[in-house]
Amino acid sequence: MKKNVVIIQRSMVHYRVSFFEQLKARLASVGIELKILVGEGSNEEMLKKENDCLSWAISVKTRYVFFDKVCLLGVSRHIVDADLIIFPQENKLLPNYIGSILGTKKVAFWGHGKNFQSLNENGLLEQIKARLISRVDWWFAYTNLTLNVLKDVGYPENRVTVVNNTIDIQKFSQELLQVTNDELEMLGIRYGINMNSQVGLYCGSLYKEKRLDTLLRAADRIHEELPEFVLFIIGDGPQVALVKHASKARSWLKLTGSLRGRQKAIHFRLANVILNPGLVGLNIIDGFCAGLPTITLRDSKHSPEISYLEDGVNGLVIDGGANEYARAVTYLFNNQTVLTDLSSNAMQSSKKYSMNEMVKRFSEGIERAISNLE
Repeated sequence: MKKNVVIIQRSMVHYRVSFFEQLKARLASVGIELKILVGEGSNEEMLKKENDCLSWAISVKTRYVFFDKVCLLGVSRHIVDADLIIFPQENKLLPNYIGSILGTKKVAFWGHGKNFQSLNENGLLEQIKARLISRVDWWFAYTNLTLNVLKDVGYPENRVTVVNNTIDIQKFSQELLQVTNDELEMLGIRYGINMNSQVGLYCGSLYKEKRLDTLLRAADRIHEELPEFVLFIIGDGPQVALVKHASKARSWLKLTGSLRGRQKAIHFRLANVILNPGLVGLNIIDGFCAGLPTITLRDSKHSPEISYLEDGVNGLVIDGGANEYARAVTYLFNNQTVLTDLSSNAMQSSKKYSMNEMVKRFSEGIERAISNLE
């Protein structure tokens, strides 16, 4: 008898589309039907411009209340026949998954385990999340960091699937390989980049947790030491005005806006390192694909994907602030052998975190959950 699985998403971000397409196909091959229920992001989230469309996903009515702190999704009629409902572990969705639990449905969480960006780990929201962490039937953990959080609260490890959260690196790898020397030369001329230039790149949404003010202060110091230094900032978001203002007085600072596909690949091919002093998340995977080590600050509020960054192996984790960060990046640019080793190891790391592997892990976790929970 065919089984039914429902995954809830408050919004459909572009880096999940390929994952859901592949997961649906793999589950269908073992007799499991997958439904994706999708709402709409909050106004602040929409400013990040990360949304995309999944043609077969089911759109549900979305309502935000309490200043966007709570999201109510109209999912009830779509989960009646579900053998397993998978929710993102978000306090915003609290009324939705409590309703499912009380309705005796089998429920799983997919998430971090805790809010790694929380400014108050003992606050009310984190207490609620901690109390509910063990109230679900299965867990799809982002990385081993999440698994450790679950083990610390006594959640059974045999009901946890570590998925190694990633993005479609195969597609981006192909785009990188397809970039021509002519394209690199033309973009280099456009930006005034020559063979002696040192190129840093930031790629991601522009918001406060990314510590863009620290990045800009560090970049000024790097440029003082290395006049050929150029910094690409690829992305958009709530703090785009901060970067736009800074770029007006810095000819070496290039704000490109959001880029995808070939244009994004060309910019990555021109770069030497990923500069991201703030929150490290899925953006680390793009850097690995291009053989670019990521440089970050240890005390930033990182997502679980920070576990993929091995200090001194495929990137650097720096203690301190803008000055220490700038000093480490300058050292790296001045020591080509060290930079080459980090770049080589970053490329090797990209092979560990493929979309195929994530789909395989997630699908097998769903099969195990359905089988063990019957």
